[in-house]
Amino acid sequence: MSIDIRPYIMHLRPKEWPIVGLHLIAGMLCSKNFDFHDAARSTFIFILLLNGGTLALNSSFDNDEGDIAFLNNPPKPPKYLKHFGLLLLSLSLFASMLEANKTIGDKYFFEIIMTCVLMSIAYSTPPIRLKSRPGYDLVINSIGFGFFTFLAGFVSTGNAFTPEILKLSVGFGFLFGALYPLTQIYQNDEDSRRGDQTLTLWLGTNKALNLSMGFSLVAFLWIIWGTLHSGIYTIMLLFNLMLWLYLLYYWKRRLKSMSAMNHKRFMYFFLLLWPLTDFIVLGAHFARY
Repeated sequence: MSIDIRPYIMHLRPKEWPIVGLHLIAGMLCSKNFDFHDAARSTFIFILLLNGGTLALNSSFDNDEGDIAFLNNPPKPPKYLKHFGLLLLSLSLFASMLEANKTIGDKYFFEIIMTCVLMSIAYSTPPIRLKSRPGYDLVINSIGFGFFTFLAGFVSTGNAFTPEILKLSVGFGFLFGALYPLTQIYQNDEDSRRGDQTLTLWLGTNKALNLSMGFSLVAFLWIIWGTLHSGIYTIMLLFNLMLWLYLLYYWKRRLKSMSAMNHKRFMYFFLLLWPLTDFIVLGAHFARY
C-alpha cells in the first residue's frame, strides 16, 4: 500500500517557513556566539519539526475547505495527519532534549520547545482546543510565534537571557498579537461554519482592527526600548510603527467595501512587513557592536 506524502508536506505549509525562519535567525544573529552548525540544527528543530508539526496537527482537526494562510486550496487532511503532526512535535522535543545539557542556552531552548509543544496540543486538540476560545488563541500565538521564536533563536546559540533580548522578545510578542487578528478576518466565514468562536468573530472585525492598532503601539514601544542605544534605528522603528498604524486605519476605513480576498491580500502585506522589523532590529544590534 502506497501513501501519497504530498498532502502531508503541503499541510506543513513550507511557504510560511521563510517568515518564521527569518524571525528565528534574527534572534540567532543578535548573539555574539553565532555558529552555522548550531543555527542549522536549531532551525531544523524549530521550523520543520515544531512549527511544521504544529500546523499539521492544527490542520488535522480544522478540516479547512477554503484557503488558509500560506496554503491556497488545501488538500483534504490525509488519514494520518494528526499522527504525523504529533510525531514531528515529539521529535522536536527529543532532538532539543539531546542538546539540553551542553550549554545554559541549550537548556533554555529545550524548555521553550517543551512549552511550545504543550501549547500546540492545547491550541488545536479537543476538548481543550484553545483556538476556539476568544483571547486564548491570541495569547498562544503571541507567545509562540512572537515571543518564543525570537528568544529561541538567541538562546539556541548558547546564550542566557539578557535584558535587551527580553525587551525585544516581549515587543515581538505584542507585534504578533497585532498581526494575529489580521490572519483571521478573511477566514471568518470558514471559522463560523466550523463553530470556532475566534477572536475576530467574538470582537467583530472593526474592534479586532482596533486591537491590532493598540498592540502595534505597545509592540513598537517595547522594541524601541530595546534599541534605544541607536538613534537612527529608533527613528526607522517609529516610521515602521506609523506605517502599521496608517495601514490598519486605512483597512478600517475600507472595511465595509472589502471582500474576503481583499482582507487576505492585506493580511499578506502585513506578513511581509514583519521581516522589515526584524531587519531594523538586526541593524540596531550590529550598530551597537
